[in-house]
Amino acid sequence: MNRAWLLLLVALWQMAYPKSNCIVNGVPWFDDNGNPVNAHGACILQEDGRYYLFGEWKSDGSNSFPGFSCYSSDDLVNWKFENVVLGVQSEGILGPNRVGERVKVMKCPASGEYVMLMHCDDLEYKDPYIGYATSSTISGQYEFQGPLLFEGKPVKRWDMGTFQDTDGSGYLLIHHGPVLKLSADYHSVERKAAYVEDCGESPAMCKKDGLYYLFYSDLTAWEKMTISILPHQASRAHG
Repeated sequence: MNRAWLLLLVALWQMAYPKSNCIVNGVPWFDDNGNPVNAHGACILQEDGRYYLFGEWKSDGSNSFPGFSCYSSDDLVNWKFENVVLGVQSEGILGPNRVGERVKVMKCPASGEYVMLMHCDDLEYKDPYIGYATSSTISGQYEFQGPLLFEGKPVKRWDMGTFQDTDGSGYLLIHHGPVLKLSADYHSVERKAAYVEDCGESPAMCKKDGLYYLFYSDLTAWEKMTISILPHQASRAHG
């Protein structure tokens, strides 16, 4: 779709829905400037009644890292573009011709600081690191600090998520099972907290009524997965 058609679509959408109360599947999200929301592999953080969306600021020309974006919303539907809050570094694991993905942001209760974690890699995905950056404000510029360390060595993993427990403890979730507890300031790994057998990729966790629930990809690539249940299995499952 060229720029003219995109602007026409935005104008028609805004005329029909001046302030939309829903996200329509298959239709691009547009920010307050009329541009598509560019936040691949995103996470959402709530602060003072407002939601902040962080994601990969993708380009059509290359998979190399161009930056992490931030948007904000009061209803999870209408989004304001805040900034590209972390850009390409001059050198190092998030320097030129590198990959930056899976951005996650948590506010550290011990310091009041916002800590961003991400997967850093080369373009062939053969040099993985977990990197981190920090900021004093949620949508301000983040300062890249380098690789996350555990026992003095970089955490050389890739597919990752984060979880903040009700007591403020932060955790790094790693593909295929490891759960790592972060230090009090979230700047390093304190210890291995758990290992989940047979866990897949893209881990995410939540807690409800004292129980932890871990979600992950079942390694079906980009294809949808269909589960067939035989009639006798279905009746048994329903009691």
